[in-house]
Amino acid sequence: WRHMQHVCNEVLRKRSGSAEGLLLFWKAFGMLQEGAISDSIREFEALAARQDAQIALPVKIALVHAYQQSKVTDGQEVMRLQDELELEDVNAPDRARLLAGLVLCHLGEGLSARKHVKRLLQLQPSFVPAITLLGWLEIQEAGKEEEPEDANARYVAAEQHFGKALEESSAKKDVEALMGRAKVHQAREQHKEALDFLDQVVVLHSWFLPALVEKFQVLVAMGDWEQAVETAERVRSQDPQNIEALRLMALYQLSQESKYSQAVNTLGELSAAIGQLEPLNAPLYHKAARPFARLAGRHRGVLQLTLKLIDRACKLAPTKCEYAAEYGYQQLLLGDLAGAANTLRHASALEDGSQDVVHHQIKCQILSGQLDEAEQQLEFISAVQDSLERTPEMALCHALLAQ
Repeated sequence: WRHMQHVCNEVLRKRSGSAEGLLLFWKAFGMLQEGAISDSIREFEALAARQDAQIALPVKIALVHAYQQSKVTDGQEVMRLQDELELEDVNAPDRARLLAGLVLCHLGEGLSARKHVKRLLQLQPSFVPAITLLGWLEIQEAGKEEEPEDANARYVAAEQHFGKALEESSAKKDVEALMGRAKVHQAREQHKEALDFLDQVVVLHSWFLPALVEKFQVLVAMGDWEQAVETAERVRSQDPQNIEALRLMALYQLSQESKYSQAVNTLGELSAAIGQLEPLNAPLYHKAARPFARLAGRHRGVLQLTLKLIDRACKLAPTKCEYAAEYGYQQLLLGDLAGAANTLRHASALEDGSQDVVHHQIKCQILSGQLDEAEQQLEFISAVQDSLERTPEMALCHALLAQ
């Protein structure tokens, strides 16, 4: 989200013209998603004062969401904005309604987004951006489905929408629709088909790096590490600090080559890139730290870097049990048993009954020689989870005790 703000600022600095309002909107939205609620409210209110019909509806939607996310919610202001939102919704132009649907999609409000998209399609059945967005909404909902059959039905619907969008866009080949088709095939693990659509995007729009990023992720899933690394290097030649490309390179160095010294250098670059491009993105720090700690082979240089990454996540989100538990686990990997025990006690206080915390605590007790305490805790967990499937973590704890 910080990267989005940087891009908007860069384009605004070079040129803006009629797109100025739209760029300022996405800049403010990036602030909102990054957690800078007060700053985003100020930006959105300044945009609302412009009374630009092309962005008025999404601005009101974003403002309502921002006020609801504030530490102290102003109920009266929210009610006032919701009243204005209803009035704005009546005569919103197509561009504003499409943007509203896209914003709601990013906010995870799929049903509300769908209403706007369907109103657009009632008036313009062949409106490609709306058809494409409907496809992405189906993909979003597919990820929430618990039953595979329901998820597949969503993917089928998404594929139909993207197919229609590509038919309507004819020779222009809508980029979002092509990426959508690729994503559907990725979800179904149809990797060759996904590559075909991604290659079409790369040929038509060589500047569009997200297609190359998706391509090397598909190549990894296919086990074609050579091409995946080549593609990641191609991305880095255009964007040296590309976070996903750096993650891929570190993954290759650790999992395929066991070159820990190179991985340390790459992880250092990754940490610097996140610090510059997404400094307030706690989930990204966690996402970057967790897998590499498990691939580190207890290499202290790698683990010290992953510990710094997860430490940053903990500082950004101090109430997040998942991050504290991961920090404690990585202390455990480094052999800091006392520090791990303290961290895991703190994590347990954040979320009582967290399975991750309990499993790490049992491992910590076993490694500390507190075998009786570990056995008692493991027996209690086993009794509580008797009706549940035995997890790999539980099996590992039993094996450690049996040694």
